[in-house]
Amino acid sequence: MRPFLYLIAILQFTVSLKAQTPPHYSHVPSDAGTNNLYFNESACRKFQFIYTQAEIAAMNAPVNGPITIDTLWFRHGGASNPFTQLTNLVVRMGHSTLANPGAQFEANFNVGAPQTVLSAASYTYTPLIGAINVTEDNWTYVALQNPFQYNFTNNLCVEFSFSASSASIAGNFANNGGLPITQYASSNNANTADGSSSRPMFGVSRQGGGINCNPDGNWFLISNYDGGNLSIIVDQDIPDLKIGICTYEPVNATFSGPFVANITEVRYAGFNSAQNNNNCGFPISASTFNGVDAALLSVEVYPPVNIISPPNPDNILGLPNGSNTGVVCAYSCDVNSYQGGCNTIDQVVDYFQTEFGGSLRGTAVQYCCWSNETPYRLSQLSGNCCGNPDGGTATVTYPSGPFCTGDGDV
Repeated sequence: MRPFLYLIAILQFTVSLKAQTPPHYSHVPSDAGTNNLYFNESACRKFQFIYTQAEIAAMNAPVNGPITIDTLWFRHGGASNPFTQLTNLVVRMGHSTLANPGAQFEANFNVGAPQTVLSAASYTYTPLIGAINVTEDNWTYVALQNPFQYNFTNNLCVEFSFSASSASIAGNFANNGGLPITQYASSNNANTADGSSSRPMFGVSRQGGGINCNPDGNWFLISNYDGGNLSIIVDQDIPDLKIGICTYEPVNATFSGPFVANITEVRYAGFNSAQNNNNCGFPISASTFNGVDAALLSVEVYPPVNIISPPNPDNILGLPNGSNTGVVCAYSCDVNSYQGGCNTIDQVVDYFQTEFGGSLRGTAVQYCCWSNETPYRLSQLSGNCCGNPDGGTATVTYPSGPFCTGDGDV
């Protein structure tokens, strides 16, 4: 299998699907610049900022009444670390009559008690970096465990705190003009701010935006050839969540994130090779799965395919584009070219759809090794076929939108 795969690896395909920034409300001030303060362990482990009711009403998609906020957004620009691991992350939200936060953190929540909307012992924050001057690019979202009911009467106060970070996140867009409007402290348990700075560009998504969850289950597919260290971060509150993994080489899969408990099934299908080709720089004799109950796991070695790929006279020796002997691997969204002994994407999708039922929410497909340094956040996979720019054309379809939290559009 490997010689054929080397041949196919050099081919380039035409991209027909592009990951789109999901719909959300956002505040884009005229004085936006960059500020490197936020998620910077050396300077700030706790910060608090306020948006006024008038600013929320004037967001790019107008808000005209109370909303249930289930996702927070921040905008980045320029180079940054690919991700940072935040330890003991706590996010709180509440109402305030203040336009600018004062030095006492708790006093800024002066209309009712604040609500803890996210609490995670370990949270991976991955900034999305796009074109610098394109307003709709660069938005990175943080899904909340407990949606917040914003009353649209008072101002909105938001607080982030964490005890440690693996790296700083640089290049946040911010309000650079006017008075300092964000308080921050170097300790996550500080009661009083150490200093103040400009406020990050901010956005929200409301519960009810996006697609309906399927009561029969909601699933994702992640597939490659080389296996490796696969990190899957469940950062969306998707019920009855099922994860399909397909690869020729073994995989060390780790599941984490604030909604990891939503996983009801993990299914591996592939060769799970013990040949130790060691293409990822370390030997794995058998796949391992961490972060989920073993009772939720199924490992199927070379299960049969349901879609039979016909011979293609334009390909090597007239072989079919996809393997018909079993589900072994998929690394491309192209169903019209020889896959070097792997399956075509529709064969693999059909296998998992048959096993899982429910609705496919998104996929990530690539050839080379998975790495812990590039984790997959489910919120970034929705509606996406291939995870690399040379992906090809998919014949599978997905629901529109990234969220699976209700009915209606944002």
